Amino acid sequence: MSRQLNVRARKTLYVKRTQAALKESEDTFRQIFYEAPDPILLIDDSSCFVDCNEAAVRMLGAASKEQVLMRHPSYFSPEIQPDGQSSSQKADMIIRTVFERQNMHFEWLHHRLDGTGFYVEVSLNLISLRGRKVQLVHWRDITERKRTENTLRTLSKAIEQCPTAIVVTDSVGIIEYANPKFYALTEYTAEEAIGQNPRFLKAGTLSSGYYREMWETIEAGREWQGEFHNLSKEGRLFWEKASISPIKDSSGVITHFVAVKEDITERKLLQEQMARMAHFDCLTGLPNRALFFDRTSQAISLAKRESRRCGVLFIDLDGFKSINDTHGHETGDQLLCLVAERIRSTLRTSDTAARMGGDEFTAILTSLKGRSDAAHVAQKILAKLSEPIVIGNVECKIGASIGISIFPDDAEDAERLLHGADTAMYEVKRSGKNNYCFFLNG
Repeated sequence: MSRQLNVRARKTLYVKRTQAALKESEDTFRQIFYEAPDPILLIDDSSCFVDCNEAAVRMLGAASKEQVLMRHPSYFSPEIQPDGQSSSQKADMIIRTVFERQNMHFEWLHHRLDGTGFYVEVSLNLISLRGRKVQLVHWRDITERKRTENTLRTLSKAIEQCPTAIVVTDSVGIIEYANPKFYALTEYTAEEAIGQNPRFLKAGTLSSGYYREMWETIEAGREWQGEFHNLSKEGRLFWEKASISPIKDSSGVITHFVAVKEDITERKLLQEQMARMAHFDCLTGLPNRALFFDRTSQAISLAKRESRRCGVLFIDLDGFKSINDTHGHETGDQLLCLVAERIRSTLRTSDTAARMGGDEFTAILTSLKGRSDAAHVAQKILAKLSEPIVIGNVECKIGASIGISIFPDDAEDAERLLHGADTAMYEVKRSGKNNYCFFLNG
């Protein structure tokens, strides 16, 4: 009998201790649940929130728990989640799955009662509470992280789709990243470019000092702007307008450089064409009147430094007007081009032939020892132009009247030298043409 009482007493004590432990466990759970800094909620088999802590109330923008409890999770969600699924249908599917699989982790877009959205990382765990199965919901606010991810994703797309080339190198100039525009422009693949220094693109037309100044600028932590003349994989020359900036870490140490480069090849070609049109004759390709004066001034400066002479020949064609009027402007234009080439062929590389307009040409002669040097060139031009010229079926017979003026004998500036040569040329015209003479100063 005594033994039975002892067994019964031990069972009673065990039950009391178990009940006390359960109560202590429930009290601990309740304390953790309600006082946790992160939002915690409970969902039962009705698929609604049946309890929550104050952190969840605040996150949902509610005034009290009553505005939260017995609400389906989709009540605090947009109608459609970012993945395109219905919030209510997706929430039901997840809740059913957790009752079967015990737990799930996922991201969810919620809305506060005022309509503002926030992202949470959700952890669902199936627990037993007072003999029934409920789901413990834990939220961690990841709104800022998602915002950062979206910003980085947008930035990545912008860089990938940017119409200008973007290159990121390490602190010593080794390429770590380049966008698709860079590969399209250079015709290299990522495998060929990554790990290389951008110098492998150099066309070799810019000085080493140019690149040294660039490196000194960016290594000093400043932005550099300039132009590069580069060579593609297939040998195509192209120009880039570049802006290179240093990237620094939180300590101010340069870790990378980013270059934004715009293809300006067409702009450069247009500039060259415009410059050529401004300084060269469109028909013959010879320097025009404007460039003639510039080159003459340079020849005068050189002659002063060398204590030598320079000269200007004014060449007016004899017989051109008749050919042009009789056989048409096309024949006349071809004849002018041939004349230009013949005049140019008689000169040294240091000399310049120019077309002043119509059938008038000039020649700038540098570093003359005396007047006889100029006379010799005039004689060569006359001889060259007297050679037969046949254009199509037309035999063109022309000559030239050439006037010569010498620096410093006849004038000391380009304009007066041209005037003196022009005056001498008209003297040849008056005395029978197809000859040359010097300007008689005074």
